[in-house]
Amino acid sequence: HAPGNDIVNYVESITEKDSLIVDYGDYVPYYEYLSSRKVLQCPLTDSFEVFSEGIQKINSYKGTVYISQTCFAFGTETQKKRLLNELTKNYTLKQVGNLTIDDFHKSEISFDKVQYKIFKLEPKS
Repeated sequence: HAPGNDIVNYVESITEKDSLIVDYGDYVPYYEYLSSRKVLQCPLTDSFEVFSEGIQKINSYKGTVYISQTCFAFGTETQKKRLLNELTKNYTLKQVGNLTIDDFHKSEISFDKVQYKIFKLEPKS
């Protein structure tokens, strides 16, 4: 049972075909293989240049942008805070989805369940 497959199917069911999905690196290959949506890996990095490129791609995207809560669950506290601060300058994050999945990141013998949340980036006026 692959949580990535479940995530892609769920996200496709609640997003527009021309959407950009920003998600954690572990899930990006699932989108690239299974999804018709464009995907961008969360810009969680210490490199200002790489971070800025990721933010520029989000800000310049012509369709609707969605971001997974996993972008705020991994990485360092500094990376997560920088991402959230930068996004909330221009957007309101509106939760539009919630899916219970197996958490393969922390399992050793059996999977724990976690909530996978997806947020729509709504431009501020």
